[in-house]
Amino acid sequence: VLNHAMPGAAVVQEHMVETHPALTEDCYVKVFTGDDEMADDLEPQFVLNVDKLFPAKMAAQLKTAVGKSMWQAVHIPTTVSRTCDGGTTSRWSAMQIGMSFIGAYKMCAGEAAVADLAFAAKHAGVIQMADILP
Repeated sequence: VLNHAMPGAAVVQEHMVETHPALTEDCYVKVFTGDDEMADDLEPQFVLNVDKLFPAKMAAQLKTAVGKSMWQAVHIPTTVSRTCDGGTTSRWSAMQIGMSFIGAYKMCAGEAAVADLAFAAKHAGVIQMADILP
C-alpha cells in the first residue's frame, strides 16, 4: 500500500502537492533489519539486503546496531525535492505513511483517529539522509 501511495502525495489535503505518478518512477520504500528471520518473512522486493549492500564487517556492525528493530528507507520522488520547499519534502513520507496506515486499517482520517499515529511519528527514530532545501 505504501509503495503505491508514496508517489502521489497528499491527495486528501488540498494545500499539499499532488504529483502525476508518471513523474515519480524513482520513488520507493524498502525496509531493513538486523534480524535475518524477520527479513526472510518479508517480500524480498521490499527488503534492503544489508549483507549484499555492505562489506561483511560493515554489514555485521549494522545488523548488530539495528538488532530486531525494523527501519524504513524512503526515497521520495526526485521531482518533489527539486520543486518543493524543505517542509514539503520532510512531510511527504510522513503523510503517505499515515494515509497508507489509515487506508490499510480502514480508519477514519479525522484528527482524533490518527492522534496515536501523529504522536508515534513525532517520536520516531528518524535519520535525514540529505539536506532539507531552504
